[in-house]
Amino acid sequence: MRMCPEGQGFGRNEGLLLGGMRKEVEPEAILFVGEDPESAELLKRLAPDVRERIKVVNVNGLRGWLYVEYGTSRTPLLVTESRVVAGLQEILDFLAQLGELRAR
Repeated sequence: MRMCPEGQGFGRNEGLLLGGMRKEVEPEAILFVGEDPESAELLKRLAPDVRERIKVVNVNGLRGWLYVEYGTSRTPLLVTESRVVAGLQEILDFLAQLGELRAR
């Protein structure tokens, strides 16, 4: 049975190995994107280590559901456990506040 040493495999989307099986780590946030320029720009500007911790969902065809669930169909839309942030600049500001945005 293989086990990850303590402190490894968490927060880096690597999962935990137990008996040869991989347990997926929950993403810290979900980023809903469309085919708009703001979504494309945000994806380019996110650092790789931040992107690993965020599940990216393309919402083309799901905008009605997005509106019902979060009150907006604007993309990009970042959803965390405690916040919903819409728009390129708003998401960049939010991530900068958390210290999660690295200049690229």
